[in-house]
Amino acid sequence: MKARTIIAALAILGCLAGSGCVSYPDKAYWEVHDARQVGSRSQLMAIEVSEKGAIFHPEQRERMRRWLGDESTREPIVVFVNGWHHDASQDDRNLRDFTGFLGKLESRLDEAGVPVDSVDGLYVGWRGDEYDLRLPAQWLDFPTIWPRKRASTEVGRNGLKEIVAILQELQGRQSARPLVIIGHSLGGSALFQAMRLNLSGPALDGSEYIMLNPAVSELEFEGLQTELKNAFAAQRAALAQAEGTAADTAEYQRQREFLDRDYRKLVVLQAQGDTAVGFLHRLAFKGTPIGFSESRQTHTAQICGIGAPCPETDWRGCQRTVPARVPAGRAGFLITARGADAEECRESTREPVWVIAGRDTVSRSHNDIFNDVQADALAALVVDSIERQARR
Repeated sequence: MKARTIIAALAILGCLAGSGCVSYPDKAYWEVHDARQVGSRSQLMAIEVSEKGAIFHPEQRERMRRWLGDESTREPIVVFVNGWHHDASQDDRNLRDFTGFLGKLESRLDEAGVPVDSVDGLYVGWRGDEYDLRLPAQWLDFPTIWPRKRASTEVGRNGLKEIVAILQELQGRQSARPLVIIGHSLGGSALFQAMRLNLSGPALDGSEYIMLNPAVSELEFEGLQTELKNAFAAQRAALAQAEGTAADTAEYQRQREFLDRDYRKLVVLQAQGDTAVGFLHRLAFKGTPIGFSESRQTHTAQICGIGAPCPETDWRGCQRTVPARVPAGRAGFLITARGADAEECRESTREPVWVIAGRDTVSRSHNDIFNDVQADALAALVVDSIERQARR
């Protein structure tokens, strides 16, 4: 660890000495604000966290709570946490792409016949880049990954954990309101940290968590996967004890249905062509990145329907096609569960944690998360989650 710190410090000091890089302050880019309309009918709010873990504007937290606290609404909440090299500045590509993604979600929900008036988008920003080393390719400044990884840990364990807890609290009073939280790269690392500190919430709420190309190793992931299973098992045991005395209550029936059905809770979607995680993360940290661990991968994903017909199967077998619209025309996001037979496939599907190996037809690189194909595949996955949560 000391050697890594020295390498990072030397790279940054050398850069500053030669005026070859730019430093970015740890600051909020947004003043306190209300949600604004984006797309045709959706809304967007940004909330920012310092790399020490504090939410920059406490008043913004309260405005978020008031905005999303309407117990009469069923509009889905979609959250995005920025990754390495990104923040919440108005011209940041992650922010621009997420804003466009909300419009795509509107269209996909309409096509799927899901009756929602809007999508409420929350962008969680933090300083994903402290220094820009001004190198010809972003991956060449990988010495900055160590301090940024530490910052993502602080963001996740503090400010993001608080935000997630508020969203879980609000959803507890809005049982039919879908919630999907997405983290990319080191934003996935921050989301991982926020989840692992509050496993009772994720085990019982109706939300879903999606980590895109996360900078998280299988060694870090081990505890979360096991403890999440244990949290589900503990809830099943508690419901079993209550059976006969509370079985007629609406809350008992809701939780029983929730736990009895096939239900993914956390999805890791990893582009197999991602060199930043697949190669550089291995150099920087111990353990295979979770999305590249073949022993942990439960599914594969690819685009079908363009030169390769989509199979008409569902989770009764090993495959499911989630409808998707990509630029070349009507197609599908084909998710295949790994298993030697249908029974093993069903077991993979019943896992609360899915680790999906994304083929190049979906995404080719680390930052290729909102290209026309992957954005629609991700939208299809989010719409599928919203449909399932809305049926609770």
